[in-house]
Amino acid sequence: MGRPLTALWAGRRARVLFVDDQADVAKTLAGLLSGKETSCSFASDGEEALRRIQAEDYDLLVVDLRMPPGEWGGLWLLRALAEQRIEVTTVVLSGEAGQQETIEALRLGAHDFVVKDAAARELADRVLNALDGAAHDRLRYAVECLPAPIAIRVSDMLAKSDAADTLRSALAVGEVTLQLVGLLELAERRSELRADGRELATLARPSMGTWNRVCQGAVRRGASPRVQRWARAITGPGADNAVRIRNDVAHGVNLTASWAEGHLPAVLDWLDEFVVGARMGVPLELLLLGEMQFDGTSFISQVASLSGSKQTWPWRRERHSKPLPTGHVHLATDAAATDLWPLLLVDEIGASRRLLLWDGIRQSQNGRISLDDSLRYIDILGGERLTIPGLHVVDFVGTHPPAA
Repeated sequence: MGRPLTALWAGRRARVLFVDDQADVAKTLAGLLSGKETSCSFASDGEEALRRIQAEDYDLLVVDLRMPPGEWGGLWLLRALAEQRIEVTTVVLSGEAGQQETIEALRLGAHDFVVKDAAARELADRVLNALDGAAHDRLRYAVECLPAPIAIRVSDMLAKSDAADTLRSALAVGEVTLQLVGLLELAERRSELRADGRELATLARPSMGTWNRVCQGAVRRGASPRVQRWARAITGPGADNAVRIRNDVAHGVNLTASWAEGHLPAVLDWLDEFVVGARMGVPLELLLLGEMQFDGTSFISQVASLSGSKQTWPWRRERHSKPLPTGHVHLATDAAATDLWPLLLVDEIGASRRLLLWDGIRQSQNGRISLDDSLRYIDILGGERLTIPGLHVVDFVGTHPPAA
């Protein structure tokens, strides 16, 4: 039997943001959650809340509808979240709001509402119910909406029945997430790697700790906003602890049921915190480009979104202002598409597909990187590590040789 659908949330303190222009009221309401394993923060209006939400991750918002900006700042905030595709569970307070405003809030995605006069009796239970629903929604999001390399690993984890196997699978979810986000970071700054091959040498045989450091670098250097948000969500103390647990497992710790059960909650909480951040950031969509045609004004291509765990990615048609390499996977952005070739490949063999992530370099000279060294990959679907004939370091870094 697989793990329950809400298993990712193993008991960490949920982060709740109260948004209300009446600070004393907000703190009184937050006091109702005392002892409920929550950590409460406050914003005085919709604009301050949006700034905080763009920079920080929250499990739940409790939003007063009637506050700045304007008369119905709570609705303003909900609209802004919808426009920016920020997904976060919200409970609204409808103290002075009429039925029309409350209905509009629910239409904009609010999970529930509480009449302010009844908050002393109802808010705590409504918030706990909303947090349970949010945990369920996050795991569903992880299986159905995250990029396929991660979602496939999550699905594998849910199929495990004992603690030791689940811990191994949870660590595999974390490792492939660090690896994928790290590859997106490398794709954005591959021009830097052309001029200096020292970092490539450190990536010749990358470990989970290596990818963690790459993602930490994305946060420090200021990657594109969406990659930086995901990098921030998957790094931190939780990642450092998971790397230590992964090293213990890899180096032969006696992985008893009790040892696994003692370490599993921390890993699951770390993964859950990542999904919170991933949902709140603009989605990272991986697009496989197929056949492309020019209709005289724009380029029309077949596109498949590599998301979810089903391993079937239906084609749709999209217009582009310029031709893009067919057969390549791209990271979709609002302004452009970042070509991820040859870091992420979809290799079709007959009727089957292989989803391949770059996983290091097969060096011909110990300690040095040559442009002719082969790229190594891991097959997400099959688990095999392999090289692809004809793909070398030069295909990633370009024609400029890396330094010794």
